[in-house]
Amino acid sequence: MADDERTLSREEQREYLRRRVIAPDSLSMNPAYIRRQRARRSEIFRDVLFAVTICALFALAAVFYFHNYSFSTYAQDYELNERTLNEAKLLPCADGCVALNRDSVSYIYENEVRYTSQAAFSDPRAAVNGQYFAVFDRGGYQVYLYDTTGPTSTIRVTRQILGIAIAASGVTAVFTESSDAAYISYFDRFGNRIPVEIRTILEATGYPVNFAVSPDGQRLAVLYCATQNGTGESRLYLYDFEKGRADDNYIIAKLDHYHESGTYLAECGFVTNDMLFAVGDNDLTFLRIDAKRNVYETHVPVEERILSVFHSAGGPGLVLSKDDGKIVRVYQPDGTLFSEFEIDFPYEQIAADDRGIVFTAGTELYYYNRSGKLRYSGFLTGEVQSVAFTGRHSLTLNTGDMIEKITLK
Repeated sequence: MADDERTLSREEQREYLRRRVIAPDSLSMNPAYIRRQRARRSEIFRDVLFAVTICALFALAAVFYFHNYSFSTYAQDYELNERTLNEAKLLPCADGCVALNRDSVSYIYENEVRYTSQAAFSDPRAAVNGQYFAVFDRGGYQVYLYDTTGPTSTIRVTRQILGIAIAASGVTAVFTESSDAAYISYFDRFGNRIPVEIRTILEATGYPVNFAVSPDGQRLAVLYCATQNGTGESRLYLYDFEKGRADDNYIIAKLDHYHESGTYLAECGFVTNDMLFAVGDNDLTFLRIDAKRNVYETHVPVEERILSVFHSAGGPGLVLSKDDGKIVRVYQPDGTLFSEFEIDFPYEQIAADDRGIVFTAGTELYYYNRSGKLRYSGFLTGEVQSVAFTGRHSLTLNTGDMIEKITLK
């Protein structure tokens, strides 16, 4: 009897173990079990989705808050009152700024002047892109090249220099002219001549009034003012030095129909390598270049008088005169209107980056984000002669005798 009980006990143990092994297979075929598992998975999915949604909403709320937060004051990060910086024009460059006057070229970073190059200019001009910038004296014969670490080279030419443009790669285009032709020559960031040159006959093409280089330095846009049968007209030529045809002067597009609508283009600029804009007296034109070098135009009529043009990586913008006030229109790179808002104050200086626009008038400062929200208005300690964005919500200001950097709080 004891043996039977022990045998039965072992059989029961084996049966128990057997049920344990086959239970999952058996349960997987059980409809009630399947429904419970599905319900459980749905609960887990809902919990995860809820958590992700809450996190996304918090992130969006934080972005909206920081994007639209109104500043009430500012903190002075530093001030510089070196004599070489007196009356200097400020231009943003990398995370610092270029200070240019008739006597010197300086690069300011953080709370110090990284370097200063002495000069003797009569009419100094500069072009900045990324970490590179170039300076010349209008009517002179030399272009001085710099980066954020110091002077890099000098370009010397035999014709008078009337304008320059610089790419983010450091490639510099130099506009010169002779008695019968205009030239745009190319140089690398070390001042070496690149075997690409545009020569235009003034009587045929017209006179170059403005030009711009794409960020990679491969494309060039030139605005020409010409006279045809006694009527003035404006022309925009696009050049592509990488894929263009040398026998056709690298031209990939000629847009010379603006005289039909009475529009005269005065300024152009690249937003990306494939997107650029041109501004006329009553027209804003956006151009897109596709992979096959086809050019597509989008015209935006402008009825109001254009007071100022600004642009950054976020796209171009216009300040327009309307009635007794002013309208600011901000566009995306493809020509879509991003925002429109009114301002009711006079301004003397304007600066923009991909986050916002700042206006100054005397000691007053107004800061708007690109959506048109006024985020700061207040008074400074001195009258602003020049202003540049040099960080997130940070500005570098020249008040004549002093340069200071402030951060809005």
